[in-house]
Amino acid sequence: MRRDGAPRFSTPAFWLIFVSSALSNVAYSTTAPVLPRYVVEVLGGGPALVGSLVGLSPIASLVVQPFAGVLADRYGYRVVSVASGLLASVGVLFLLVSATVPGVAAGRVLFGAGGSVIATALMAWVLAIVAPERRGQALGVFGLGVWIGLALGPVVGENTFHLAGFGAVWLVCGALQLGSVAAALVVRQRADGLPPEEAAVVTGENLAGGAAGPTDGSPSAPGVPSAPGWRVAVRSVTRAGVVAGLVWATEGVLLTYLVLHLESRGVRPDGVFGGASVFTVFAASVVLARLAVGGLPDRIGARRSAVLALSCVAAGLLVIAAAGSFAMAAAGAVVLGAGFAPLFPSLTMIATERLPSSLRATGLGFFNAYIAVGMAGGSFAGGVLSGWWGEWSAFVAAAALAVAGLGVLATEPGHGLRARRP
Repeated sequence: MRRDGAPRFSTPAFWLIFVSSALSNVAYSTTAPVLPRYVVEVLGGGPALVGSLVGLSPIASLVVQPFAGVLADRYGYRVVSVASGLLASVGVLFLLVSATVPGVAAGRVLFGAGGSVIATALMAWVLAIVAPERRGQALGVFGLGVWIGLALGPVVGENTFHLAGFGAVWLVCGALQLGSVAAALVVRQRADGLPPEEAAVVTGENLAGGAAGPTDGSPSAPGVPSAPGWRVAVRSVTRAGVVAGLVWATEGVLLTYLVLHLESRGVRPDGVFGGASVFTVFAASVVLARLAVGGLPDRIGARRSAVLALSCVAAGLLVIAAAGSFAMAAAGAVVLGAGFAPLFPSLTMIATERLPSSLRATGLGFFNAYIAVGMAGGSFAGGVLSGWWGEWSAFVAAAALAVAGLGVLATEPGHGLRARRP
């Protein structure tokens, strides 16, 4: 218990779940700089094959996201986290033992599918074991696992390759994924500290007809979302999911076109003050802001926090669109990172606040699918706009998407921009 009387979220169970997520994200990012080289040097492929094989994991992730939550609600978070982590490890094994296009393709599908399922299950697990008044802060810290993966994974992969070759990279990646499984396996959350419906889905007791049964009175099997249950989950997360899709489309634009945009303005791509370094500024801003104001959604409410965050995102993107120097682009990245920091926990809280616990992971699966579609759509639409008017136009359009997200929040019945804390 904290001095202010609020329950703590920092428990051994939470940190083990965090470690599981971080290791899984590091494993995923470890292959990023190495796989394209592997396709060219070992498989003899060209750019088209590189793009196809690299893209299989996010495609598989998008396809299984809605089902990931259903599995977690049905079988329990621990069981699904461990099983999906093992599935991802098998995917890495395919890369190790099969130097063929079909083998690599199968490995990428298994790796992407397993990784997306474990991400959804772990996120739902965090929401289940953390008190509602601390969920914003907990989600903010939990989400740092993604940034740890982005920061460490490529470095681990590239250095391992130069030291020992492709096989060593796949072994390290598999070991990291198995480490994620081990962390999830040893979580020991006391079910007697949770409401009965939470305890059932965390421990997997719903397998035996525990408390996490149907919430709509339908005769489906215990813990299995019926057709009405699916509709409840989709309806509950749609508004927050649309906002998330719009915002993560802006991240797709940023990741794909930032360096090209700055290069067109005379900023060199490499070096300490090069365009690529703006990504470092952005990531550091997200991490520092999340550590500093991670509890903002808990203090002022998820909707107000999301409104402030979306405003910062729009402002940061406009600054980057106008940037003609590293300093100006870095300033925009700081504002943008400050906006992204509370956005994920805020939108996740909005998405899940009306979900019964037996449908929480199901809803999160659909919510994450919106994010995946948004990132892919942002990269594609940004390319079209860049071809017509230049990269700056993609960033202006991205800022407009953030403003559109404000409009979506404002039209929510019973809430709007002046909504009280949920």
